[in-house]
Amino acid sequence: MISTSKRELETHTVALGKSKKSKITLNRLAAFFGANASGKSNFFYAILLMRSIVTQAGLRLHQDKGGRKRREMPPFKPFAFTGEKPKRPTTFEVIFSIDEAIYRYGFSYNDECFSKEWLYANSGLKQDEKELFTREETSLTSGGKQPDLEAHLKYITRERLFFTVLAELKIEPYAQAIKFFQNIEEIQPLDAATIKELLASLRNYDQRLLSYLLNFADTGLQNISAIEVSEEVSEAERNEAMQQAPEEVQALFKAFSEFLSKQGDSLDSSAYRCQFQHGVYDSPREYSLSMEDESEGTLRYINLISYFLDALRNDKLLLIDEMDRSLHPLLVEGLLRLFIGVKSRAQLIFSSHCDFIFDQKKTRRDELWLVNKNNQGESHITGVSEFQARGDGNLTKRYLEGRFSGIPYVQYHLLNECVRMISAPIVDNQKEA
Repeated sequence: MISTSKRELETHTVALGKSKKSKITLNRLAAFFGANASGKSNFFYAILLMRSIVTQAGLRLHQDKGGRKRREMPPFKPFAFTGEKPKRPTTFEVIFSIDEAIYRYGFSYNDECFSKEWLYANSGLKQDEKELFTREETSLTSGGKQPDLEAHLKYITRERLFFTVLAELKIEPYAQAIKFFQNIEEIQPLDAATIKELLASLRNYDQRLLSYLLNFADTGLQNISAIEVSEEVSEAERNEAMQQAPEEVQALFKAFSEFLSKQGDSLDSSAYRCQFQHGVYDSPREYSLSMEDESEGTLRYINLISYFLDALRNDKLLLIDEMDRSLHPLLVEGLLRLFIGVKSRAQLIFSSHCDFIFDQKKTRRDELWLVNKNNQGESHITGVSEFQARGDGNLTKRYLEGRFSGIPYVQYHLLNECVRMISAPIVDNQKEA
């Protein structure tokens, strides 16, 4: 996400630091392209797995189905194509900024323990990197005198990350630095509760915003509403149902009710029913559709809007695998223009197959990344800015021609042979008829 020195589409960048003379600028977009099975989704999975590990491998213990608390290691999925070679540990490292400070944090682990962990920091853009701590197994070294760390050595175990423990204990700067991982967001499937949250967030804006966002997409939608629907069951109905149930079920239900009562909960619940108001031609009347009746593209667009608004308002890092799924390219372009147009420190990393993104009037070259897999099954990421190209060159054409790689090697002669093999029995049957 670090910008190159090339001055193109400067509105796509944000300075790292409050000074206008900052020597480091960051891109707000990163678009990933590659053939199917090249490894794009694995890249997103890696970021999300690191987030999950960092935010969970602390003092808290997991509960198994029996309610017993126990420590367990995070998912360990080493490179599969190693043959008889031993499985190497998985290593993560990320460089990020929080409150003008730059951190470099990473760790290595396998299915048994965290073998290494390290954290370095710069307190300013022009200062050298300083070690905060380095850890191997349960042994810790730290740069300078840090009595706070020495006081918490007892928490270092093979199954914990020391960084996470320090953050949970609210020790600075670790408690502040972990917010980077907490602010990484991924797109989840759309449901009625998400729409309700979207409508609640829009109350802070001009009421016309939702109307404009819906009309821009040309879906025919005029408005959306989320109505809370009570699913309470009367006590009389519940008692009648229980009287007809077997004794074992009645005993189980009674025990479950008593447990919830002790927790301060009840069996009552609530849900949300969404209504989508559509206008038809010049008629003043509106027609309502349920969420199940809406098209997949409309729901996908609404879902993206909700995450975009949240990321822009809270300076989050948003991850979207296959952003163009179920969306017309013009809507994808519109969403990118919305994201860049809002003055925010939010960043967006996404994968796509929309070749218009290679248009240099829409995207910087250092925002374009290509994922390729070699003969050993390893994925490598290359920036388009590393290729020689004129500033006014047609990058879309060069990409589709394979000049930058990142496209499938389609063997059309095999496709032609498939056509022949499928056609042969069909032709023979027609002759017999």
